[in-house]
Amino acid sequence: MRLLERLDGRRVLLTGVTGFVGEALLQRMLTDLPGLVPVVLVRPKSGQPVADRVAGLLRKPTFAAAR
Repeated sequence: MRLLERLDGRRVLLTGVTGFVGEALLQRMLTDLPGLVPVVLVRPKSGQPVADRVAGLLRKPTFAAAR
């Protein structure tokens, strides 16, 4: 069974998505595995709320195709 078929409709927990490798992994999952539902864990960082960190991440050109 292919990975695409095994992960279709599944939820996957990701941490570290605001970092370099985590961002690349999330982008690949969103574009290459459309049936996958990523659940991300993001912590606030020195006065920057979680919602702002996630919004900033998703505004990056990396995620333009996934929007």
